[in-house]
Amino acid sequence: MKLTSLAMDSGGRLFLLMNNLFSTILLNLAFVLRARNLYSYKHTILTTVTLLIIMCHCILRLTEIRMRLSNLN
Repeated sequence: MKLTSLAMDSGGRLFLLMNNLFSTILLNLAFVLRARNLYSYKHTILTTVTLLIIMCHCILRLTEIRMRLSNLN
């Protein structure tokens, strides 16, 4: 009887420990996936903003060149 009780008690502890470890792994996985998505989102926005800045700079340079050419004529 005592041995059976001890086995059930340690089996219950093992189950609780496994459940706790599984929950921790799931939380860590969710955190990692959220961090990756955030990095991807920031990278996409940064790339888009950088491209917009480059395009605006090119347009400004082109208008400046046109203005200089029109002043020469």
